[in-house]
Amino acid sequence: MKYEKIKDKLIPDADKRIKVQDGKVTDPMSEQVNGEWMVNPVALTKNNVFVVCPYCGMIHGHGLCGGAYAGTRTADCTNGIYSIDHVKA
Repeated sequence: MKYEKIKDKLIPDADKRIKVQDGKVTDPMSEQVNGEWMVNPVALTKNNVFVVCPYCGMIHGHGLCGGAYAGTRTADCTNGIYSIDHVKA
């Protein structure tokens, strides 16, 4: 998903931290810990959470599971996984 499609739904501070260059999006808060990527939401809606994929540099949307968004998810672009962290207040 392109950044432009979610930029009006960004959570506070996401627009300041993420970078878009040559069509790729990066989030400096994403980090790899013991081989697993930890990512932070960049946007939330009533039904979806959106993150910057550390594998392909695109925005991925995931449905909320019982209203919760944190947890391990499979990246849409590969078999790689990442864990979505809670939004830090």
